[in-house]
Amino acid sequence: VLIDRLGAAGDRAGAGSSVLRNLVEGTFANVQTIRAQVLLTSLPLDVSYILFAVTGRRKSDKDYYARVGSMCSRALQNSLWSASEDRLIVLAPIGRGETAGYDGYTRAQRCLSSNKSLMTTLESNGFSLFVSEPFDDLLMCPGRYREAIDLEGTIREPEDGRAYYFWEHRFAALASSAGEVDKLEMMLDKRVVAMAEYDREHGTAYLQTAIMGVRYPGSPADAATALNVHRNTYFYRLNKVRELFFIDLKDGDDRLALSFSASIMGNMEK
Repeated sequence: VLIDRLGAAGDRAGAGSSVLRNLVEGTFANVQTIRAQVLLTSLPLDVSYILFAVTGRRKSDKDYYARVGSMCSRALQNSLWSASEDRLIVLAPIGRGETAGYDGYTRAQRCLSSNKSLMTTLESNGFSLFVSEPFDDLLMCPGRYREAIDLEGTIREPEDGRAYYFWEHRFAALASSAGEVDKLEMMLDKRVVAMAEYDREHGTAYLQTAIMGVRYPGSPADAATALNVHRNTYFYRLNKVRELFFIDLKDGDDRLALSFSASIMGNMEK
C-alpha cells in the first residue's frame, strides 16, 4: 500500500498513484486528509494544477497505459499518474500565478506544449492528450477529470502527438456533453437560428457577416477583408441583420448571444 502511494515508487511498481485515484474519485472527505496524503507523494502543495487524460492506440490495456505513465512521469517532474484499461490520467503542477491577472492557461500550455520531451513522446507513440481547466483546489479533481473525459469524447479524430485544451474547445465540449437535443436547443438564441436557416434557404451570408462583426469589433475594414467583400457590402449586411433578425451588434447582449449561439451551432454541425 505504501509503495503504491509513494508517487515515483508506485510508478516503479507499475500501479501509478492511488492518491490520484482517490482524488479523481472524490474519496477524500476534506482538505486536511488530501494534504496529508499528497505529502506522501512528490506532488507540491499550494500551486495550480492541470489534470489530463492520455489515450493511444485502441484496444490498449492497463499495462500499456502504465508504461505510458512511466514515460510521462519522466517528462513531467513531480506529477502523479494512474493507469486504467481505457486511458492514463495525469495530475501535473503548473506553479503559481505570475501576474496580478490570470495566466493559468499560459502556464498550462508552457508546461505541456513547450515540453519537447513530453510532446515527442506523445507523437512518437501515437498518444493524444486532453487537458482540463487549471485549478488550485485539489477537491476539484473529480470535476476536472470529467472535463478531460468530456473533451476526449468531443474530439472525434484526435491527431497523434497533439494536446487538446478544454478552454480552446469549450463550446464543442458543452455541445457534446449536453447530449439531448432539447437541452442543446435551449441554449440557442432563436434569432441566430433563424439567421442560419435564412442563409441556407436564400444563399445569403448574414450569419457569417455578423460573426465577423463580433470578431473584428471597431474594425470594419478587417471584417470586410475576412469576408472578401467591399466595406459597403459589409455595412449593408449588418443593417439587414438588424432589420431582419433584430440583432444589433452595437448591443453587448446581442453580441454575446450571437457569439455563443454561433459557436454552439458550429460545433453541433461538426
